[in-house]
Formats: sequence, structure tokens, C-alpha cells
Amino acid sequence: MRGHMEPVWLAVIVAVGALLTTVLTTSLNAWQIRKGKEQDYERQDAVADQLEKRQDAIQKQAAEAARLLEERQDAIQKKAEEAARLLIASNKLVAEQTREASNFTNGKLAQIHELVNSNLTSQMEESHAALTQQLVLMREIIQLHKESGRSVSDKANEAIRVIESRIDQLGSKLYGRAKATQIADSKLEVGS
Repeated sequence: MRGHMEPVWLAVIVAVGALLTTVLTTSLNAWQIRKGKEQDYERQDAVADQLEKRQDAIQKQAAEAARLLEERQDAIQKKAEEAARLLIASNKLVAEQTREASNFTNGKLAQIHELVNSNLTSQMEESHAALTQQLVLMREIIQLHKESGRSVSDKANEAIRVIESRIDQLGSKLYGRAKATQIADSKLEVGS
């Protein structure tokens, strides 16, 4: 029996050896695969951690940039509001100064106009009076010439016609000025 059992034992030992080799090889391969996967998972976790840290840093930078942008926009808006306020105040001041200057200028212009008109009217009145006196004197001289039997020259008659015409023109102008002054005075009284 011993003889017959040896090959069985040998077969069993070989089979067990083969089985153990297969089991050990499979276990070793499984252990290596598991270790490789663990290393892969660790690498993936490390990459994910780095990515997460980068994303956190980017988010912090974006938040800081947004905060700075908002601060700058607020500052710009405050400057724009201040500039608008100063512009409005400046425009009001300029408008008030312009109004005051205009009123002052208009008052001075009215005074100048009144003085010029008054002086011109006085000169016209003096010219009218002088021409009237000259006409009276010329007529008296012509009358004296006629009474003394002397003839009156054509030049003297022409001079009298020119003076009479000039007196009529000045009289019309003075009448027109008096009317215009009355109208202006009545408008000023109504406007007051």
C-alpha cells in the first residue's frame, strides 16, 4: 500500500503545492492590485486636495477682487455725487451772479440811455430855440429892409426857408421824443 499511496501522496502534494502556489500568487496579485489601487486613491485624493486648495484660493481672490471693485465703485459714485453737487452749486452761483450783473448792467445802461437822451434832447431844444431866435432876427432885419425901401436878397429868403424847415424838423423830433418818453415812463410805472 505504501507503493500505491505514494503516487497519491505525491499527487496530493503536487496538487496542494499547485493550489498553494495559485492561491499565493492570486493573493499576492490581489494584494499588489489593492496596494496599487490604494496608491491611486491616495494620488487622486492628493490631486483633489490640491485642486480644492486652488479653487479655494481662486474663490478668495475673486471675493477680494469683487470687494475691491465694489469699494472702488462706491468711491467713484461718491466722487460723482460730490462733483454733481458742486456743479449744481456752481451753476446756481453763476446764475445768481449773472442775474445780479445783468440787473446792474441794465440799470447802468438805463442811466446812460437816459443821460444820452436827456443831453441830446437838451441840445435839440437849444438848437430849436437858437434857430427860432435867428429866424425872428432875420425876419426883423428883412422887415427893416423893406421899411427902408431896400430889397431883400434871394439868399436871405432862402436862408429863412431853410431855417423854417429845420425848426419844423426839430419840433417834430422833439414832439416824438416827448411822446416816447411818456410811453416809456408809463411802462415803467406799470412794471414797478
